[in-house]
Amino acid sequence: MLPTRCDSDTTTSNWRVQDSPPLFPEHHTVPVLRAAQGGKANITGFSMRAFKEAAGSARYDPWERADAWRTQGPFTRWNRFRNTLPGLGTATVLFAGYCTYEHFFMHDEHHHGEEAAHH
Repeated sequence: MLPTRCDSDTTTSNWRVQDSPPLFPEHHTVPVLRAAQGGKANITGFSMRAFKEAAGSARYDPWERADAWRTQGPFTRWNRFRNTLPGLGTATVLFAGYCTYEHFFMHDEHHHGEEAAHH
């Protein structure tokens, strides 16, 4: 039994045990014991502990390994987007180069208004 102030009828030679305050006062043990038991009962029937357990653990997916290839390596979303039109970048650069060449180097030497006079 734990020593408390109410134990004055015990005959002991240690006066500190009798005059000391209680080691575990009653008003402190009740919340501790209540917390250890899971708190107050919920009148709605909703169990937060059961909800956390259900939400925290992932369910086993037997097809997870079989479908993993769809999101790894060359099949990632970025690689699929990049490989949708593989020649688009090359074609754009070549077309821009051709338009530049045509603008600067392919001039028409004939004057369209004076063609009848030269022939």
